[in-house]
Amino acid sequence: MTYINYRLLSTDLYLLCLVWTPVYPSLLTEIIATLTSNDYLIVVGFYALSSCVIIHTYFSYIIHETSTAQFYIQPTSHYLGARQLNQDSIFLTLYAITLGITYGFSSILTKKNIIKISNVQQPFQYALKTSLVSTFHKSFVYALKVFAMTYITFIFCNGTIYQQMTQWFGSYQRLLNTPVVQFNWLNIPLFIRILKSGILTVLSWNIANSLYDIVYFKTFNVTDQFTNQFDCLINGLSDKSNDLIRIAAFSELAAISCKRPEKRLELFHSIGKEIKDTAWHRIMTQCLDVIKEQRTKIDIEYNGPLPAAVPTQTLKPVENKVRNRIQFSNENVFAVPKENVVTLDDRTCSAFCSPTILAEALPSAPPVHLTQDIKSRLERWVINLLKTLERNSTRFGSLQKVYAETCALRMQSVFQRYQLVIWAIQALGSLTAASLKEDSNGYVQNDIGLVLNTLLGFLQEVERYIQSPPMSYNKLSGALREAIYQITDTFKDYLDPSQIDRKYKKKWDRFICYQE
Repeated sequence: MTYINYRLLSTDLYLLCLVWTPVYPSLLTEIIATLTSNDYLIVVGFYALSSCVIIHTYFSYIIHETSTAQFYIQPTSHYLGARQLNQDSIFLTLYAITLGITYGFSSILTKKNIIKISNVQQPFQYALKTSLVSTFHKSFVYALKVFAMTYITFIFCNGTIYQQMTQWFGSYQRLLNTPVVQFNWLNIPLFIRILKSGILTVLSWNIANSLYDIVYFKTFNVTDQFTNQFDCLINGLSDKSNDLIRIAAFSELAAISCKRPEKRLELFHSIGKEIKDTAWHRIMTQCLDVIKEQRTKIDIEYNGPLPAAVPTQTLKPVENKVRNRIQFSNENVFAVPKENVVTLDDRTCSAFCSPTILAEALPSAPPVHLTQDIKSRLERWVINLLKTLERNSTRFGSLQKVYAETCALRMQSVFQRYQLVIWAIQALGSLTAASLKEDSNGYVQNDIGLVLNTLLGFLQEVERYIQSPPMSYNKLSGALREAIYQITDTFKDYLDPSQIDRKYKKKWDRFICYQE
């Protein structure tokens, strides 16, 4: 029952908080997946629509701009009295749509829709205050760039845009094909207002993203309300079928291990009949399993998958079957129905029948699904086209970069769930270091050697694999060093050097001398 309650609570809290993003094998695959994803297209459409709403609201209700208030204007000098489209309003709408579309795609490509996990979690007011100046600067620069791009586009495509919109809106009313009132290319006051509205729009989006990161990454103490808190927490740690549950559990475990000493005391005093039944041993096992999974991925990346075990053939004893043996039966053999009787096909009666009667109907052809056939052919054509481009991409260096499977992409695929590993490392390091004063039963001291050997071995493999890591992956090696130093500084005078494996001796000596 506690497992179900924990599952429901943590799912509600973390449903929109953290998800594992897919890792694509090449840049071209990521671009195609981004452009064809319905979710991403909905996001881009939302940004474009919200941009139009915010900018037009700013002009209509805040500054009460008259030049863009009407979409149709009537030139006073035209003798027929026909109307034309307002060029200023067209430029304003074009800028709003361009701003929303470009921001939507840039936020997807730069992964702004993914929550950023910061090393230091500040309080809400301080986190918002420290990021406000940089957010305003980024908004100003981005709005200015989009304005310049829209202005240049409108210079070359002004007539085409006007004629196309005339065809759309002129089907039910008379509109001039050529505007009489031309666009003023030096209307500096209007351009300043448009730029201010763009800055306000982008600033609202950036602040919303920052608020989302600050609010939704908060670690919720879900299990505090349960009497068997650590049983409930361990159920979440071991739930490999649901990533959201596991994320919530490891996040709360890291918070308990690093920031809540009163809960650590309860954890160390949660014991059972045997050592393996203690809360510490079960939590340590789950954390070591996460690290082991990551080390297995690294080993497969370096050395390939392990060879499959050859199945051993067991020889079955040969049974000597006696064939053609006559057996006596006391039953009435004529009264018993025969089994497996083969019925012969008698066609002698068909010689006296008409050929039309003997004609059999041909089997009906299976229904042809035209749409599926066209879709499969189109998919095959696209796949063949991409393969042809890939084969010819070696001639052009730029195309080869698009098709190539880069080191960064391979690193993302191997360390896809590095945040889960970081939480497991933080929990191991903090609990082990705190056990010197808080573990009165001394259960943790029996596993210090195992924890240190695991962390040292994992650090060596990470350093060998990541030669020039991105900034986000430096957190993994930093978390490993921090955990090892926590244990080293605490148990430096109590550890037996024989507990450290020989292959990790050099690394351990560097930590002892504070050279890492």
